[in-house]
Amino acid sequence: LDDEKVASLFAWVTQAFADVPEYNNLMVAFAAVFGNLPENSEPMQMLRKAEAMIPEEEEPVGDPLPIGDREYYSLGAMGAGQWTGQFKTRPHALLELKNI
Repeated sequence: LDDEKVASLFAWVTQAFADVPEYNNLMVAFAAVFGNLPENSEPMQMLRKAEAMIPEEEEPVGDPLPIGDREYYSLGAMGAGQWTGQFKTRPHALLELKNI
């Protein structure tokens, strides 16, 4: 696994998240990125097209997530909810916290 393969897979997944239907098959993505397909095969052509459309390094992608949703999701079992006792399945959720 190298940076080039990671960037190629990111390019494919970015197209899938952009609702481009032909990029929804991740098995084809893995075959194109990690397989030994001929360069003129359809998956390889799709991969090259996706790589050409990869966003700039700091360019935000996807729909913005409202701050209320971000706060709510951060309270999950692996977020702040585990410290506040919201989820009793984690040992550290049993710690008594006051004045938070």
